[in-house]
Amino acid sequence: MSSPVRVDAERLRELLAPLADEVCDFEPQPTWVRQPLHTVYVPGDRVEADMIGTWRAAALASAEPAGGLAGLAVAAGADPGLAPELAARVAAKLERQPIEDLRLDFEDGYGYRSDDEEDAAATRAGALGAELLGAADGPDRIGLRIKPLDTRGTARGIRTLELFLDAYLDGLSLIHI
Repeated sequence: MSSPVRVDAERLRELLAPLADEVCDFEPQPTWVRQPLHTVYVPGDRVEADMIGTWRAAALASAEPAGGLAGLAVAAGADPGLAPELAARVAAKLERQPIEDLRLDFEDGYGYRSDDEEDAAATRAGALGAELLGAADGPDRIGLRIKPLDTRGTARGIRTLELFLDAYLDGLSLIHI
């Protein structure tokens, strides 16, 4: 079991204070970093151990009204002669890795809940996040959205981060990543 993660909330507030009125753009992404095809945002309390399979099945089912993946490719403007090959490639990708980048959301997609409820959800999400990352068909990346580090959300955000990381790092040590 790893040591609990502890964040010095006061020190964090000190470090972030000069940025309070700062407006800036994110630094451009380096070209050598592979970008995911898509990012899946899930409220922190809605992450499930079987979500990879659930998302795979939902993606395939959503193509059915268009005639399956080949029909969807044609409906999206692909050359009908290339649609079967494109459909096979998409089906292979969905089989191999239906979610490339998973973000567990404890911010606006989650809302404000009681401390006990968010504590439990953050701990559960951390453990499941490690499990999903370790799955053969799991995402390459897992990210966490916490409450904003402002006067209203800093304490809650830091608490969620600590609980998530404690469970996540414990989970990673169990699967030996």
